[in-house]
Amino acid sequence: MIGIIIFTDIKGSVLLWNKHKNVFFKKLITLNKKIKNLLNKYNGILIKEIGDSSMIYFDKDKKLDALSFMIDIQKYLNETNFSIKNNKITIRIGYSYGKMNKKKI
Repeated sequence: MIGIIIFTDIKGSVLLWNKHKNVFFKKLITLNKKIKNLLNKYNGILIKEIGDSSMIYFDKDKKLDALSFMIDIQKYLNETNFSIKNNKITIRIGYSYGKMNKKKI
């Protein structure tokens, strides 16, 4: 099986959790909703969320959709003053394309 895996992670999340736990949690919920909306728009699949990170899958034929998803999530963060007390929230995004190894359990 060939496809695209995307990982997202909030930069500096440990500091944000420690300093602004309740506000950061609300921001994280908002961000996760936006990610899910964009995945619906671009036909991606959320594999799992762990804390402030997401693992996402796109079919091999959806390279442009995957790229558009990554651009749109970054645009959203830049255009919506996504910050906590002047601490701008940014995410790192990793993208990998290739053969997937699927283990049978």
